[in-house]
Amino acid sequence: MRPTIRTLVLTRGAPTLVAVAVAVAVVMAIPGHAHAGEAVAGAADEAAAAEIAKERTRLVPPFRCEVHTEFAPGAGGLPAGVVTALERDAAGALVAYTESGAARLSDGDRFVTVAEAPGRMPAAPPRDAAAIAGFTPDPAVAEEVARVLKEEATCAAGNPRDRDEAIIGTADGLRCFDGEKRLFIGGKDYAPPAEEWREMPWRETTCVAYGPDAVFIGSTRGLMRVRFGQGRGIRWDYYAGRRWLPDDLVTALLVEPDHTVWVGTKAGVARIAWPEMTLADKARAWESATRARHVRDGLINRCVFETPGVTAKSAKMWEDNDGLWTSLYVAAEALRYGATKELEAKRFADESFAALERLVAITSHPGFPARSFMRAGEFTVEEDRWPFTPDRQWRWRNDTSSDELCGHFFAVACWHDHCALTDEEKARARRHAGAIMNRIIAGGWRLLDENGQPTSWGRWDPEYFAGPGRAERGLNSLEILSFLKTTFHVTGEAKYQRAYEHLYVDEKYGTFLRTLRSVLLPRFINHSDDELAFLSYYPIMLYEQDPRFRPNLEHSLNKSFETERREKSPLWNFIYGAGMPAATDFGQGDAVEFLQEAPLDLIDWDGLNSHRLDFRRRFTDRFGSKQGERVVPVKERRAMRWNSNPYVLDSHGDAGVSGLCEYDGAMYLLPYWMGRAHGFIRENTK
Repeated sequence: MRPTIRTLVLTRGAPTLVAVAVAVAVVMAIPGHAHAGEAVAGAADEAAAAEIAKERTRLVPPFRCEVHTEFAPGAGGLPAGVVTALERDAAGALVAYTESGAARLSDGDRFVTVAEAPGRMPAAPPRDAAAIAGFTPDPAVAEEVARVLKEEATCAAGNPRDRDEAIIGTADGLRCFDGEKRLFIGGKDYAPPAEEWREMPWRETTCVAYGPDAVFIGSTRGLMRVRFGQGRGIRWDYYAGRRWLPDDLVTALLVEPDHTVWVGTKAGVARIAWPEMTLADKARAWESATRARHVRDGLINRCVFETPGVTAKSAKMWEDNDGLWTSLYVAAEALRYGATKELEAKRFADESFAALERLVAITSHPGFPARSFMRAGEFTVEEDRWPFTPDRQWRWRNDTSSDELCGHFFAVACWHDHCALTDEEKARARRHAGAIMNRIIAGGWRLLDENGQPTSWGRWDPEYFAGPGRAERGLNSLEILSFLKTTFHVTGEAKYQRAYEHLYVDEKYGTFLRTLRSVLLPRFINHSDDELAFLSYYPIMLYEQDPRFRPNLEHSLNKSFETERREKSPLWNFIYGAGMPAATDFGQGDAVEFLQEAPLDLIDWDGLNSHRLDFRRRFTDRFGSKQGERVVPVKERRAMRWNSNPYVLDSHGDAGVSGLCEYDGAMYLLPYWMGRAHGFIRENTK
């Protein structure tokens, strides 16, 4: 295929480089893509493009990541009652005190009762500066320090590295003293602090402790960490709910030199450690959880625990969108194989691609993929939704939606390009995409179910767009054009390209791309539709380089990403980066930071944030749920797939039970391996 040439103005931040270059739409070296390895014309232009490509690759060094461990009274060895103090004894062992007794940490994973140690009542708040270890107030603020301690203090801590600095906690925020400087957060009688200090999530403080590079603040609604510097001023982190704490009432703190923080609560002790790790380390942890509990006959989905939060006993689940979730895992493992050539990745990708093939074969209707399948009697299901196979040994879910097809074509593109090594494997990709596409074409651009009628969400025909589907024609046009382009790419059959051009030009589907919703207000965003759109953008933006068709696609993707950029999703950011010209800013740093911040824990804990003071503007989403004006940070919200609303403030675990289920790791594995495969992430891994 001839390269698509366009003129780009490449600006490298004044006063360094401004150059006009003739460049290929995307400058990459991704195997299997028509545009891979195409060079810019001219030596100067090649140098400029190489500089851009270099900046698109980010070396991600090791970083510190939270690892959580919980110790409960009874089974965890702790005495009953509120934890009142945490300290190191003369031998260096950690001791936790409650009102009823004390326990010493043994071998790092269990507390053992200390018979000779009595319990402790909660410590009284400090009432004079002498009670704050290591703190000598500057004379200029000594009177104010004395008044705050006498009238307001609930807790206090001095900075071990600076004798005239201390933080005093109150029932309404913090009083911070640093030499002659003073800063107050909360309290009606004080001048408001700098804007970044206003972001304190909760002000009713109970304890405070300095760490090596942060201050930890316990409260009646969780633990907070405030970090200084790092090029971004002050930054707050919030740890609450059962992902992080046995209970949100924090009663004691101990911070270690290695960054570990021990958190006492009224229901036990939590240890939050910050070991150094890489993104590859996190990917291995997510992969391990997925393989251990989330593979059912090659399909990938959530699991349910016998006891909330306890992974030892779990059962696999099914959902209407098993085909979609399995597709994301196929794509993740295919991209992983493309990036690393690890045989394990190919084995996992092949196993779940075979499950996608089986979703089609099991229905006995050529080209019709089931939503899911199961052994007869494996689950209790709606009888009319689950036909039997002819031998009545298996059942499959009908009424397949566009969600499933977006997954299938996304997966087949990744598997074909990165993982199909032999002629037979490439033939399997051709058969899979071709069979589904042929059924849609034969159905008049509709996906016909077993009863011969269109499925509920399987229409891409002009009549639908002119009538009840008018509002959906932007997204659905993108979907069907992407399906056709992908099928043409893997089969090479000209009939699919002719059909693509017919819809694009004659039926004006190319024009409809420009109407794909661009919603700037979070309250109106349909996050499920966004997922389908970006899964459809990925292959078509890689494969379509014809200047007759490219502009509308770029316009559409640009408008969609305008909405999504604020979510800092690594999947959306990397899809945008893969599909757009090499000079495009695709939020690479935000994507990497998201993966660094994403919790290792995939358990479906409640995420409750509506009480927080740092979410000052509130809206309701399209389902009536409260949401904020910005996304809730990934480690502070419920575990979510990419079709969920990251702005929502309160969300509960499956069936309303916190910690009952666990998600598979594909939601994080997919963007990580996409970043690796496209060169957006580079690590010095062993």
